[in-house]
Amino acid sequence: KWDGSGDQGYGGNAPSLRKTELNPDQVKEVVKCGRIGTGMPYHDKFAYTDKRCYGAVRDELGTDIPPIGNEYLQPREIEAVVKYVFTKVHGRGEATYDECTEFWGKESRQCDQYKK
Repeated sequence: KWDGSGDQGYGGNAPSLRKTELNPDQVKEVVKCGRIGTGMPYHDKFAYTDKRCYGAVRDELGTDIPPIGNEYLQPREIEAVVKYVFTKVHGRGEATYDECTEFWGKESRQCDQYKK
């Protein structure tokens, strides 16, 4: 979800990044490599072409290979995702109206559910 709280999606149940115990290097690895045997996609163009992701290559994983993400990310973009997670999401409680409007804009009806 937009707020990193996790949700049911096409790939299964996504855990909350707000509550994750993963460190920045581990989150970076998940963004780059996805998660083997799950619907979490990978975003590194060269994932599973060599041993950079979990020490495995495509042929070794068979049907357990994660799906390809909607688009590949450059290393600097992956770093930006990790920085965003640990600056705006990790360790926070439930999403707030202010966080929602910062993300979607004040005109978005998406944030109405957070008004008090």
